[in-house]
Amino acid sequence: MLLTWALRVLGLTMIAFSSDFARANDIDQSDGPEPVGRMTGDCGVALAALTAVGQAPEPVGRMTGDCGLAVTFSLDGNRLLTKGVETAQVWDAQTFKAIGQPLRHTKRVYSACFGWDGAKVFTAGDEGFIRVSGAATAKELTAPWRHGKEIEMASFSLDGARIVTVGYDHLAKVWDTSTGRVLITLQHERRVFFAAFSANGSRLLTTSELGWAHLWDVATAKELISPIQCDEDGAAISPDGKRLAVVLPLRGGVGIYDAANGAQICKAPWAFGQLGSITFSPDGTMVLVAAQDCCRVLDAATGKPRTANLINDTARANAAVFSRDGKRVAVAADWWQSGVWDVATGHRVWSAGKHIAVAHAIALSPDGNRVAVGGWQWDDSEPTDPETRVWTLPAR
Repeated sequence: MLLTWALRVLGLTMIAFSSDFARANDIDQSDGPEPVGRMTGDCGVALAALTAVGQAPEPVGRMTGDCGLAVTFSLDGNRLLTKGVETAQVWDAQTFKAIGQPLRHTKRVYSACFGWDGAKVFTAGDEGFIRVSGAATAKELTAPWRHGKEIEMASFSLDGARIVTVGYDHLAKVWDTSTGRVLITLQHERRVFFAAFSANGSRLLTTSELGWAHLWDVATAKELISPIQCDEDGAAISPDGKRLAVVLPLRGGVGIYDAANGAQICKAPWAFGQLGSITFSPDGTMVLVAAQDCCRVLDAATGKPRTANLINDTARANAAVFSRDGKRVAVAADWWQSGVWDVATGHRVWSAGKHIAVAHAIALSPDGNRVAVGGWQWDDSEPTDPETRVWTLPAR
C-alpha cells in the first residue's frame, strides 16, 4: 500500500533499490544479468526516494501528540520544546516525559522558543499575542503581550534581551523580554514573513510580501541599505551582521550581499524549488540552503558549493541547521532522507532511516551528541499522528 501510494504521488520514471540503500545517482549502471521477467505498458516509475531508507538505530526517546512541526533544545540541553498546530510542549530531555500541560493557544501557533536562560518559553501565532510561560511549570507568567494581528514568527536576539515579532499587520515589533515593553516598531509595505537579529543584536533583517529584504539599525529604527529583492521568506544574516544571504526571486539561486552597502559579493546561480530554510554557519563562512530537490552548503565568500547535494532530487529538505561548531549539518527532509552530515567530507554520519518518512523539524543538542526530529511516518498509505524522536549520534 505504501509503495503504491508513494509511486502515485511522486509520479516518477524509474524504480531502483540497492542493497545498501545508496541514492539513485549512486546505482551501478553497468550491464547485468538478463531479467527473469518483463512487464510492459504504463508502468515505468521511479522510487529513488525510498532507496535511502536503510537500517537506522532505534531512537532513545519518543514524544507524541501535537508536536511534530518544530523542535528545539534549551541551551543547557536539559529540556526540549516541541510545537504542533495549536500547542507547544516542554519535555524533559533525559526522560522524554512532558513537563506540565501543553501550552495551548486558541489558534495556530507559528513560533515557540526558549528564553536565553531556559527558564521561560515564548509562544506566538494567529492569536496576535506572545505568551510567556515558565519552562519548569508550563504556566503563564504574565498577561499576553499583544502584537496586533496574526504573528507570522518570533525570533530572539542572541543575548535573550529582545524578541522580535512580525506579522500580517505589516509590522515588526522589537520587545524587551524582561518587561514586555515594545522598544521599536518597524513599518513595512506588506505582510512581514521573517526576522532575525545579528549576534550582537544591533541589526535586524526582515523580509516581506512581494519579496524584499530590509536591514535595520535596532537603535535608530532606520534602514541601513536599500531593500534587496528576494524570495518572500528567503534571507539570513551572518552572526557578525556583515553579510546577508538572500534567495533570489524566479529561481535565481542565492546571492551573498555586503551589509555595509548592499553590494552583491557573489552568487550561487543554481535553481531549486520551494525553500525550506537558509542559514549561516556560526562563524559566518558558510551558508546552508534547504529546499525542494536540494540541500547544499555554500561558501559565503565565493558562492561555490562546499558539499554535493545532500538529498535525492526527488525529496524536499524542509529545514536544516548547523551544529554549534559548524562541523556538521542536520537536515529534516521528506521521503526518509533526514540525516546528519559531516561538512568537511560531505559524508552522512547518521540517518533517521525508516523511522521518519516526512520530517518538518530538526534540532541538534548544544553538545552536538543528540538529534531530535519532528515529523510523520506512514501507516497503510496514511500519515500517522505527528511525533518527535531523539537519537544519540555516532561519536566524532
